[in-house]
Amino acid sequence: MLFRHINWSCRVGRSFLQRRNFAFTYPAPKTLREVAKIQLLQREDPETVKQLWLTYHSEKDKTVADVISASEHNQLMARTKDCPIFLFPVRKPGGHFNLVSQFQGKHCLYTFLEDYKKDPANATPYMVLTVYDELLAKKQISLLRGDIISGHLSYLDAQRLLALTKRFYLDSAEFKWVDDFNRRPREFDFDAYLKHCP
Repeated sequence: MLFRHINWSCRVGRSFLQRRNFAFTYPAPKTLREVAKIQLLQREDPETVKQLWLTYHSEKDKTVADVISASEHNQLMARTKDCPIFLFPVRKPGGHFNLVSQFQGKHCLYTFLEDYKKDPANATPYMVLTVYDELLAKKQISLLRGDIISGHLSYLDAQRLLALTKRFYLDSAEFKWVDDFNRRPREFDFDAYLKHCP
C-alpha cells in the first residue's frame, strides 16, 4: 500500500485543540512519512507522483491536495515567511464567513476570523494545509495537502481555499493584496478585496 491510513478519531480525540503542557496538538500528518511510503514515491517520475497524489486524495472526503513545482515551492515559502497571515472569504448561500490563514513554516492553519480575534492562540482550525517538501530535492515537486478539521467546511470549500491560497501567494499581481494586508494594513481595502476575491 502506497498511502497510509490514519485513524483521526483516535489521534485527534474530541477536541481539535488539546492542551498538554500548553502545547498545540497538530491535527494533521506533519510529515510525508505519516501519509505515504516515501521510498515507493521516490521510484516514480514526478508526473506519476503527481497523479498518484491527486488520485489518492480525490477519493477522500476530508482532504484536498495539489502539487507545486520547486520554483513555486520556493516562492510560497519565501512569501509565507514574510507575509504569514491573510483572510479568505468562504462563500455560502446568502453570504459568507471569513477565515484567517496563518502560515507557520510548512503548515498553515485556517481559523474562523471571529474566533481568531477573540483568542488567536486557541482558535480552532477549520482546515490545516501542509506543504510536504520531502521530494523536492529529487523530484522538483512539493506536495500540498489540506485536512478539513471542521464540519463548517465542505470539500468544495476546502478545494477553493487551497486554490485561493495558491493564487494569492503565487501570482505576483494577486500577492499585492497579501503584502498590503501584512505590511501596510492601513492600505488594505477589505471591501475591495472581498469584491475582487472569487
